[in-house]
Amino acid sequence: MGDFQLYKYTPTMAGAIIFGATFIVLLGYNIFIIFQSLSKVNLQTRGSRPYNKNNESSLSLSQNNVWRFKKQVLPMFIPLMVGVLMEAVGYFARTPSHGNKQLLTPYIIQSILLLIAPSFIAATIYMVFGRMMRLLNASDYSIIKFKYQTTFFVVGDVFSFFVQSAGGGMMSQSGNQDLGPKIVIAGLIIQMIFLFFFIFSEIKFTYLINKMPTTASYGNIKTSTMNLAPTDWKILNSTLIITSILIFARCVVRVVEFAQGFNGFIISHEAFIYLLDGLLMIIVSFLLLRVRPELVMFELMNQEYLEEASYNVLSSLQA
Repeated sequence: MGDFQLYKYTPTMAGAIIFGATFIVLLGYNIFIIFQSLSKVNLQTRGSRPYNKNNESSLSLSQNNVWRFKKQVLPMFIPLMVGVLMEAVGYFARTPSHGNKQLLTPYIIQSILLLIAPSFIAATIYMVFGRMMRLLNASDYSIIKFKYQTTFFVVGDVFSFFVQSAGGGMMSQSGNQDLGPKIVIAGLIIQMIFLFFFIFSEIKFTYLINKMPTTASYGNIKTSTMNLAPTDWKILNSTLIITSILIFARCVVRVVEFAQGFNGFIISHEAFIYLLDGLLMIIVSFLLLRVRPELVMFELMNQEYLEEASYNVLSSLQA
């Protein structure tokens, strides 16, 4: 490595442990609420009959929603859990550097994981938004063809992830200290471009659904169905906008950091990695978990099927 310094300061052990432990708590909370939500939705349909298109009672329809919940909703939170785990490992990896700033392996681990973890968290946001729009029958409010919307954002997110990973790995290699940051900046800019279009999509959706509400968006899911979710889709939508903006702001900070170079102000002051990266990701993760998006979507599923069942009953009475 020659005279090249991995850190321009002595990494704090206390900060690394506190932030690493905080992300571990968030990961544990994430796992807990997933199992809790699964238990709640299973309890709602205990003793009900299997779904049968010829018997569309609310119980059978609700049980079909449990299957959809397991197969379509819960997997969306895997990227979030992976991202939170990466954040935890990344901050814990900084602890050995407190005693030896030139340890290469911990530096590479924390550098890459803290850089790419938000991409995984953003992937969950993209998928939740797409599923919510579908359940609200608001696919016409998408800025691109709806069937490609989630794929478009997730693929862009994955692409930026690979570019950032490549740049992060090169930064610690002798002779690549100039090229590595440039590749990281390119990856961050790609992520920011997709985040910008996503935020625009969210804001456009919010405007249109308030101006021209869909039938599904009228219902108050906290009172009209099973009352499992602590919030409704409007609060969930606002949370998705806020968390997207926070991730975007974090990307701006990291772009400025790498643009300034290894002797820049941001990279030379440890506080930035905690306050304008780690803290923002803690807030993002907590907000996503707090609004319980999985239960909001389950309530929307039940509202959708209860309305369908009611329509079928009315149709049969009129026949």
